[in-house]
Amino acid sequence: MAHAGKTGEPEDHAGYILEMMHRLIVSAEPGTDDARQRQFFDDHIAPWMGKFFEDLEAAEASVLFAPVGALGRLFVAIEADAFKMAA
Repeated sequence: MAHAGKTGEPEDHAGYILEMMHRLIVSAEPGTDDARQRQFFDDHIAPWMGKFFEDLEAAEASVLFAPVGALGRLFVAIEADAFKMAA
């Protein structure tokens, strides 16, 4: 298969992944096990997204990216801690 010539941006990929996580959270029945959410987080968010947000936070060329990176980095850290506490 030939390459389509299109490239995605990492921030778009992060946005899609976080949207999928959101869907897992809001579609869960109250009181249901969060194993599916935790598995998704462990597989698709935890391995790389914290570092992505650290890099975004260090971006000096934009006044927007640094605070978005800080917020994202803290979000990933808080979620990781929450899953650890729930275990």
